[in-house]
Amino acid sequence: MKRYFLLLCAAAALFFLYGCGEKTAEEALLKAEFHARSGKWQNALKSAERAVTLEPENPTALLFLALACEKNKLFDRALDAARHAATLVPDDFYAQYTLGRLYAQDATRQTEAFKALSRAYKLRPKSTDALILLTNTAMELRSPAAFKLLMELRSKADFTVDAVYSNELGIAYLRQRNISAARKELFRACASKDPRVILNTAIFLDRYMSQKQNARNFYNYYLRMVGNSSGYAVRRELVEARLRQL
Repeated sequence: MKRYFLLLCAAAALFFLYGCGEKTAEEALLKAEFHARSGKWQNALKSAERAVTLEPENPTALLFLALACEKNKLFDRALDAARHAATLVPDDFYAQYTLGRLYAQDATRQTEAFKALSRAYKLRPKSTDALILLTNTAMELRSPAAFKLLMELRSKADFTVDAVYSNELGIAYLRQRNISAARKELFRACASKDPRVILNTAIFLDRYMSQKQNARNFYNYYLRMVGNSSGYAVRRELVEARLRQL
């Protein structure tokens, strides 16, 4: 009897998943979630589309559609769905965060990303994920807000400041003419093998500390790191020109 009952349950589940179309958005979303958990994002997309067809103004369905489109590399559709959801529920953290996160993936839409992520962070100030993305966007935009956000991020117990953030803090301190704080952050960042960090440290030693020999060492280290990569051609020429002057 028990075995018969289990077989009936299995049959019911199969009917739900592979039987006739879903009649409600809730059913479609349950099926979308099942497919997503199984990593079947094309199937999840079909179910999310069904949910939105049944309830075009359902924010949850729209956000799931945005995620499914993103997973299927349909970024324009993902943005459209996320924008629609954020319009419907402007005070919803997940709607604003999803919209901002999608915008942030496009280098030409960092301003829009910053606006959406700012709203998300205001709605949930304890979200480290939102603050990280917001800070990254502010750094990309070279926004005056970047320094304050970097300091907020440093205060988060669940975030470890790495070389990239120390480098950005160092630059921010330089803009404020706080040389001692800039030196501390830039030297901390030197543990990184990021060419950008090494070059910034070289420039700092050269321009602000008048340590020509140390600056020369870091410039040469930078040149060894980038090699003959075409992506660094312009900066490499500038560094080589500066080395000839030292």
